[in-house]
Amino acid sequence: MPPAKFKIVFNGELMPDALLDEVKDKLAQLFKSDRSKINGLFDGGPIALKRDLSEEEADKYLAALQRTGAKVRKEADLAASLSLVETDDHVTPSTLSATTTASNDLRMNCPKCGHEQAKAVECEACGIIIDKFLARQAELGDSAPAPTASQAAAVAPTSAPISATPYAPPTANVAEALPEFAELKPFGIEGRIGRLRYLAWSLVMMAAALVILGIGASVIFALGSDTSLLTIIGGLLGTLAVIAMAVVSIQIGVKRLHDIGWSG
Repeated sequence: MPPAKFKIVFNGELMPDALLDEVKDKLAQLFKSDRSKINGLFDGGPIALKRDLSEEEADKYLAALQRTGAKVRKEADLAASLSLVETDDHVTPSTLSATTTASNDLRMNCPKCGHEQAKAVECEACGIIIDKFLARQAELGDSAPAPTASQAAAVAPTSAPISATPYAPPTANVAEALPEFAELKPFGIEGRIGRLRYLAWSLVMMAAALVILGIGASVIFALGSDTSLLTIIGGLLGTLAVIAMAVVSIQIGVKRLHDIGWSG
């Protein structure tokens, strides 16, 4: 009588106090598989993870998988234990299909290097003992510390290139677009005035003062008879011109102080 064969069955349940994401990560690490393929194991239906195992092999796989947090169970593999006696000249299609499936079950991939070979205890390519390797991977998965926030941030992909120096200025446009030159309001003390505009306004006021003085002198020389009346008129005009120039000079002077960072 052939020895009994067993299979490892999983239906998506977890061991007590086990977290789903951690179990998936450990299973993906144990089977050297993608996380997307591991997600298919948690659809709710029973899935045979391993077939055609001896009792000793089944116990080792059961212990390794339970350490990951997956609630698996060992069941008798009746399909592997069945055998049909047929005549040499007749093979049924069902038997041929079962033979093909059995031959596929006898193939395996190394969990470390991925080498495909006939089912064996040792990998033909890298030479590891497969059961010991699986058990060791399960132990490392249990003892591995959770990554810290700084480590997770370090390995997280970034959408923008990191600057070569931490002192580089920001490249994002965070301010609204402003005109190159602000609107000049000469009659007032609010705002600023640049150095070139300040010099230009000073020259304009000096030129205006010269023009006013020239006009006044021309009027005096043209009329020249009633000097007392002309003196009064000239004095009033000169006083008004001086006051106007002083007010404008003070206003643009205060704005100039604002521009260089002083209060005015």
